[in-house]
Amino acid sequence: MLAHASKELLGDRDVELAAVQAIGRALEYASEELRGDREMVLAAVQQKGGALRYASEELRGDREVVLAAVQQNGKALEYASEELRGDREVVLAAVQQNGYVLRYASEELQGDREVVLAAVQRNGGDAVQRNGWDAVHHTKVQKLEHEREQSAASSSGNAASRIERLKELKNLRDLDLITEDEYKQKQAEILQSL
Repeated sequence: MLAHASKELLGDRDVELAAVQAIGRALEYASEELRGDREMVLAAVQQKGGALRYASEELRGDREVVLAAVQQNGKALEYASEELRGDREVVLAAVQQNGYVLRYASEELQGDREVVLAAVQRNGGDAVQRNGWDAVHHTKVQKLEHEREQSAASSSGNAASRIERLKELKNLRDLDLITEDEYKQKQAEILQSL
């Protein structure tokens, strides 16, 4: 609708505000000045979280604006400032709305148990496996490797701990956090150490 409006009307704050309240994506056609208007952007992202992509860089770093955006559409986290991708409350709100957006969170929060759990509860194990290699996948595999190394370094390791490692490995595979090939390789390593 605003794509066809005259340049004079595109700069009219009242026209723009009415447009973004009805269709948040209308922010795309707003003037640069209005894309930096906090009230305008807040109205847009409350209607359509993804409109955050059209906000000024400054407002993509505004915690209240970004929180409103991710609560409406978790995928808006993709357009948030790097700092806010590391904000636990913002990321939790995003993954509770859409678990797949875990990939846009800071590396630290991708390894945060509560954040990952919220993503999995929202979208299941697929949320942490989406698009192939992912920080959660990497963290789980690293954890398994670390446990294996610790077990080997401690006494000679007992059968019970190896059985536990096999169970955890199977759980990782069942959650699609590791591939079938990775599962078979790790399983063979564990069984070989028996």
